[in-house]
Amino acid sequence: MSPNSIFALLFMALMIDWLSIGPDDWRDRLAFCLGMPAIRAGWDGSPADRATIDLISTWVEEIKKTGNATLAQTSTASVISVLAAALAIYCFGVLAPAKWSNKLGKLALATFRGKSGAAAAGGPPVAGPRVGGKGRQLNPKLWACAYLIAITVELTGGLVGMAAQGSVSALTKVVGFVPGLVFGVS
Repeated sequence: MSPNSIFALLFMALMIDWLSIGPDDWRDRLAFCLGMPAIRAGWDGSPADRATIDLISTWVEEIKKTGNATLAQTSTASVISVLAAALAIYCFGVLAPAKWSNKLGKLALATFRGKSGAAAAGGPPVAGPRVGGKGRQLNPKLWACAYLIAITVELTGGLVGMAAQGSVSALTKVVGFVPGLVFGVS
């Protein structure tokens, strides 16, 4: 994707989330599926990517120093791989249709939003009406997941890693034409 396409795709995803376009479950799915590939294409391998992985590695190293001898022997890369795979499974559950809950259980009922359906506090509030009288805001849980999946998916391994990497790669190719179609940028 070109820098223009990355910007247009990320901007469109942010606007869909911020302006609350459509029902919560569809809006979150669309914003995630447009934003995550844009983040991957724009920031994978960047200084922000390296800083995030270094920060996670530092946290894992600090946890390993807690005195548990078994935990101290684990590889930091393996721990990050497992955490990234767990996040990928969670995101799969959030993106899965709720009607799949008869097969997937409560995983398919997970959302990026709180129980009430409102976005968690912490997004940039802006004056203006929104359902329930709240100001417009971004969904921080959605964007944290999109960012972390985008930059850590290549660290995952095993069957979950293969599925996650393949899905992210396919999704990036599928949405790559959207900026040209919507905004005429390439």
